[in-house]
Amino acid sequence: MNILELQTTLGNIKETIGDLKWKVENSPNAEKYLYICDLYRYLGCGSYLASMNVRGFQNELHSSAESYLKLLRLRNQSNDLDPYYLVKSRATPLIDAIAIGSKELVGSIASELIMELNEAFEYPDDYYYFDFLSKVASKGVVDVESEKVVLNMEVSMQGSESSRLDVVKAVQAFDGEMLYDALVSFIGQWSESIENKRRSDDIDPYYDLTAANICVEGLALQRLSRQLGIPCGDEFAFVPYALVEAVGA
Repeated sequence: MNILELQTTLGNIKETIGDLKWKVENSPNAEKYLYICDLYRYLGCGSYLASMNVRGFQNELHSSAESYLKLLRLRNQSNDLDPYYLVKSRATPLIDAIAIGSKELVGSIASELIMELNEAFEYPDDYYYFDFLSKVASKGVVDVESEKVVLNMEVSMQGSESSRLDVVKAVQAFDGEMLYDALVSFIGQWSESIENKRRSDDIDPYYDLTAANICVEGLALQRLSRQLGIPCGDEFAFVPYALVEAVGA
């Protein structure tokens, strides 16, 4: 990776965030809010890749989660926001909050993620996955309610294989070896999907240079396993150990 190119990209991302924030402050737009969250994630990952800036990584992902929380709260004040972008399965910034170990943000986002499944805009298994994460990460335990979510997710898959489902079931079972295998598989599939996008020239250039090189979701799942006390190993591809060890933001 060319550091100069990366630094130029980070400058462009900062400028784009500034432009978009001005636009949503004047005219709230759910799609733009989610892209702002994406850009903060890209900026955090890029900052770490450029200079191993752990604090910068945490700060930018914190901004992503904060921006998403603001969007969720705006939802209660406006009927003009596109519901397509407000379904539970698009709560990727929740993963950012888990990845940096921010219990306060996780709890705040989880309290706003009280949404019914909307099959017009999301797949049931994605809905149940984010439902599981929000419940378990905010409570710090897999309770009866969370176990019902796992069952619903499994039923929605109709026998199909899913590395996310494998992760969820390993967490439910409190099985470290099973979780390690599930995380290796999940991160491997994540990496493969990125390479497929690169080969087909179907990848956001900002994402390609930044968050496509750090598996933030893998980091979040590893953080969650530590929070729950599930030993699943420390080192995974595309998950820098320094980010796993970092004190929560």
